[in-house]
Amino acid sequence: MSETAGTERAVGGTSLAWVRRRESAARFWRGYRAHRSGLYGLAALALIGLAALAAPLLVGGDVQSVTRAEGGALEPPSAAFWLGTDQFGRSLLGLLVWGARVSLAVGLLAAGLSVAIGAVVGIAAGHFGGWFATVGMRGTDWFLGMPALVLAIVLATVLSRSMWEGGLAIGITRRSTTARRVRGAHIAVEA
Repeated sequence: MSETAGTERAVGGTSLAWVRRRESAARFWRGYRAHRSGLYGLAALALIGLAALAAPLLVGGDVQSVTRAEGGALEPPSAAFWLGTDQFGRSLLGLLVWGARVSLAVGLLAAGLSVAIGAVVGIAAGHFGGWFATVGMRGTDWFLGMPALVLAIVLATVLSRSMWEGGLAIGITRRSTTARRVRGAHIAVEA
């Protein structure tokens, strides 16, 4: 087998890049495992994520229905309702699990959009330069200058009221730091 670039060489049938990635991941995991609080946080995050994904199986699909509420209004915690009920008789634990599902979806959508939009703007501004970089980075500066929460609320008000538009509003307003960092890294690599 001929040797080409450093990442293309094979080590025992596996590319050198793959071997380095595995070693890096193993090193990260050894360091992460040494901190108990990090492991507790990871376990809690995994538990919340699994509960959010399994919400229809855990609490049923009609937990948000006011007309089919099983409990009385404002019942205290009991064996039937672990966190009690709200003013409509709905289980607070069920509402909490469904709320985690919505929060997880909005957070993932907002983070993905923020990275995608910021990376595209940053790479384009770093690569093309000139007036394109000036316009792109001034738009980014405008988003950095505006309070992100206020801007996200305004965008969410203007758009229709759905989970996806909320994630879109947050993703658009939070893209600025990603665009700045990607542009700086791109300029450093091209230099």
